[in-house]
Amino acid sequence: MNLMKSVSKIDGFYSLEFPEMIEVTSRAFDSPNSLRRGLADFLGSSQYLADSDGLTWLENTNAQPLVTAGQSPVFVEEGELPTMLTAEDYDPRKYVLLLPSEIDRL
Repeated sequence: MNLMKSVSKIDGFYSLEFPEMIEVTSRAFDSPNSLRRGLADFLGSSQYLADSDGLTWLENTNAQPLVTAGQSPVFVEEGELPTMLTAEDYDPRKYVLLLPSEIDRL
């Protein structure tokens, strides 16, 4: 989000949001200023607010590009996807989470 302003971040106010995206982004933060790093990297978020004051922007040097390839596929049930995306050990560089219904598209 906000790529037109050259700031890659995952939340904000938008006129059109999909329920699935709202569910994932709402889980990105443990508290208002604490970001889940693996999910932020996966979403390509290049900036985040410092935990100390909530006014200082810091660079996320681990943000992934918006298009990647080479990760191992892991199939999860739809209800498990948001939990897996926000798990502390989630590493989007190692595997990609897919729904079983996506098998036909591979």
